[in-house]
Amino acid sequence: MDGIIYCVRNPLFPHLIKIGKTTKDSFSDRVNLTFIPEDFISIFEIKVKEVDAVEQSVHNALDEFRYITKNSQRKTEFFYDTPVVIPKARSIIKSFEIEDISEASQLETEDEYSEIKRAKRKTFIEAGIAIGEKVKYIGKGKRYGEEFTVANNISSIIFDGEITSMSRAAGILEKGKPFPMQGSLYFEYNGKTISAIVDELRNAEE
Repeated sequence: MDGIIYCVRNPLFPHLIKIGKTTKDSFSDRVNLTFIPEDFISIFEIKVKEVDAVEQSVHNALDEFRYITKNSQRKTEFFYDTPVVIPKARSIIKSFEIEDISEASQLETEDEYSEIKRAKRKTFIEAGIAIGEKVKYIGKGKRYGEEFTVANNISSIIFDGEITSMSRAAGILEKGKPFPMQGSLYFEYNGKTISAIVDELRNAEE
């Protein structure tokens, strides 16, 4: 069956994107649900052949980036928005593509957004840090020097018994509340901040 594979984001959770399918004319009928107070914003919408199989292939290929709910451990259609996720999804979709119905303005905005976000987002996988390894908090809070276990390939650590992003953990450690911060500046690995490690590797590639 033909259908649309869509990729969207929501301002309420900017670190995630949703990749799903619909057989309707627009993704908005499927994802702009009444219980979410902000509308989803389209990144791309592509008409494809065999929409069910394409969606499954994309989800399987991106499984390591998938967002899993904390309590029920339920897999979702949401994925952490790393620099590789959207290009990887598009590469899989391309061979099944009938028509790219994304608006040009959306694509231009997304290109700009991705460049900005890539520059800011520093992930464990990009830094070469494996799940299960330890990173050390080096901020100004009382827990300076405490080590935390890496929980996924993106930016999550095990913090006080829960899987939490470095950004959220840094806010709690620095300010006593989950204030969003650039977490990669507050944790180090082998004597270097996560931010510094990623910057060095990126510069070496140029």
